[in-house]
Amino acid sequence: RESMTALGLTVYNEKSPSGGLTVAELPDKQFIRLLKEDTGIVVASGQDEWSDKVFRIGHLGYYFKKDILYFVENCEKALLKTDRKFEKGAGIAAAKEVFKNE
Repeated sequence: RESMTALGLTVYNEKSPSGGLTVAELPDKQFIRLLKEDTGIVVASGQDEWSDKVFRIGHLGYYFKKDILYFVENCEKALLKTDRKFEKGAGIAAAKEVFKNE
């Protein structure tokens, strides 16, 4: 969640987040397709009236820190292909900061 925020994306339901799902602002209509085609990473769009506003990141179950870093790195790469402005490397730095505090 901190990585998505660091990339300038709004994260929804921060006050009571789900342990298995993060919902973030969809930065560009092509973002989900770019992520899947370039990396094989699949995220879901929002549902109903949220379908073109958010994307959903599932993270239920066991995963390694390197999996999170891989995901964030590739989100940054997909973002670079859109017009979205962000500080390159900010998402990775945010994730590493969270890891330090665990």
